[in-house]
Amino acid sequence: MGSAFLLCLGSTVCLAESEVRNPYMYERFTLHGGIQKYSVTGEFNYKKEGQKNYDIDLNDLGLDEHLYAPYVAARLRLSKRISFHMGYFGYHEDADKKNKFYFEWGDLVVPINAITDSEIDLDVYFVNLAYSVYSTANTEIGIGIGVHAADFSLEISAYTNPVLPTPPATIGEEREDFLAPLPNLYLFATRAIKEKLLLHLNSGWMSMKYDEYDGNLFFVRALLEYRFRKNFGIGGGYSYFHVDVEYDPGHKVETYDVDFTGPLAYLTFGF
Repeated sequence: MGSAFLLCLGSTVCLAESEVRNPYMYERFTLHGGIQKYSVTGEFNYKKEGQKNYDIDLNDLGLDEHLYAPYVAARLRLSKRISFHMGYFGYHEDADKKNKFYFEWGDLVVPINAITDSEIDLDVYFVNLAYSVYSTANTEIGIGIGVHAADFSLEISAYTNPVLPTPPATIGEEREDFLAPLPNLYLFATRAIKEKLLLHLNSGWMSMKYDEYDGNLFFVRALLEYRFRKNFGIGGGYSYFHVDVEYDPGHKVETYDVDFTGPLAYLTFGF
């Protein structure tokens, strides 16, 4: 009788797992593509040898702190427990604004009441190799290591404030850019709530100094995904991403501290 009960219980558990098993749990390849609405805050510091420190932020330059941007992510399952994750998101904006304070940025000197024409570009690419330390038909928890590469550029041009009939005159321009690869520790958890409903949680962190870079990176993302067909679905969630990078080649020090937060929505395809 006891053996029959255990056999029946085991069959029930297996049946329960198979009933909630989501296609994502066994797909070899999965792709997400969508839009994220960012709330962005950022501060930038530039100090050249013999120069005073100057701090500016996005609002000082008139750059939009709320915008929509593309979101792309993919997973390639190499085996039952090993998977390769990759993705991209970016922030691109430009603006004109009347300057309210004096500052120096590299060789550019911006007086009060000058007009600044600013353009910022930030592209973040990530790749992670992950291992599932716990894996069942409907639950997966794992860790991984990877790299977030932040490709950043900030260009500021300054002009005199036009007073008719005198046209604006160019004061100067300065551009700073760098590509900072930041290694990170990756954590993830996936739970098939129902056969068509899936919960994703993932995060990463790293603080590291090497060569000319000293950086901190942290991100966390929560997603809820619904498969209306086996290979297609929709999803949405919320993410937070923080990057703080100091670039010190010796003759100057640049510091970029940027936070991205906001909801996202996406379509998913897998097989």
